[in-house]
Amino acid sequence: MDRNEIKAIIENILFVSDAPVTVKKLVALFEEKLTDDELKRIMADLEGDYASGALRIAEVAEGWRMTTNQEYAQWITNFFKMEKGHKLTRASLETL
Repeated sequence: MDRNEIKAIIENILFVSDAPVTVKKLVALFEEKLTDDELKRIMADLEGDYASGALRIAEVAEGWRMTTNQEYAQWITNFFKMEKGHKLTRASLETL
């Protein structure tokens, strides 16, 4: 498995995960074929890949997560205000 495939797998996991993903979980996922340091370098690459986009990959206290770009927070908030009865989840609020 090459580095680009590993990055793509991690991107997908971060996209579908409702909680931060830890380095420990990712190392276990790849059956410890990656070291913590290798994985941290890959995560730094992903952070850079997303640095200027609408979405971000951010390191938080509990691990890594995909978040929205703070620049668009007001638009996201306005969208959910239009959706009557639909409230932002705690996780959504944290990512804004």
